[in-house]
Amino acid sequence: MKSEKISDKQPESLGNSLFRLLDTRKISAADLARALNLPYNTINRLLNGITTDPRLSTLQLIAEYFDVSISSLTGDSNNDPSV
Repeated sequence: MKSEKISDKQPESLGNSLFRLLDTRKISAADLARALNLPYNTINRLLNGITTDPRLSTLQLIAEYFDVSISSLTGDSNNDPSV
């Protein structure tokens, strides 16, 4: 029986998005935490997928810092009006 794939592209996780943005900007998680005045552990938990339901205020700070939408940061393109 032949299985059909609807889409090979899975939404990017918050941790993966954040890691990619940090790498692109060549900054560390500690640098981001200092710039946003957030605890390093908060950024670290996001990067490692430990925090699965972050505060909207945290997401907004990160999105504004990187000049991206919250939807693109979380990989939720269904709610991203720019898509």
